[in-house]
Amino acid sequence: MNRVIHTTALHGLQGAATLHVIIGQFLMWSDVKLDIMGDASFSLFFIVSGVVILAGYRGEALRVHRLQWARVFWKKRLVRIAPLYYMSNLLMVPLYVAMEASVDYTGVLLSVFFLQCWTINPALNGISWVAGTFVFLYLMTPLILVPCVKIVHTSTCLVGLLLLQGIL
Repeated sequence: MNRVIHTTALHGLQGAATLHVIIGQFLMWSDVKLDIMGDASFSLFFIVSGVVILAGYRGEALRVHRLQWARVFWKKRLVRIAPLYYMSNLLMVPLYVAMEASVDYTGVLLSVFFLQCWTINPALNGISWVAGTFVFLYLMTPLILVPCVKIVHTSTCLVGLLLLQGIL
């Protein structure tokens, strides 16, 4: 029996974690130089996102063929993350031109495929590594979620995904 898992509170927690990261980054890089440990909330956001994905897709993953479900899942995730990701990277181009900054073209090429988070110099938009990290999570989710939900209880799958995210 699949129970409905309400994720409204989790979305609120994601929002609070995001706000903490943003304020922490702002304070750290401003003249204030105050470190409120905003980066720590990124892990919380990442873990809560895994819980929300599991809650939202576990029933669907059981009803549909694995490859078909994976394609739909990946398409939905890409449609959600790609437009803002590419727009934020494109908006950085005029800044690089105005500042006459050097560009790491290898990083730019890797960023087209969300792979800039695997390099030392993250191309145009330094914080876009987050999107690359999420894309990796999205790629791994069907490979882990579908077999896991079919074999063991949902809570065990949740623990497995949390452990995987902790490793990443």
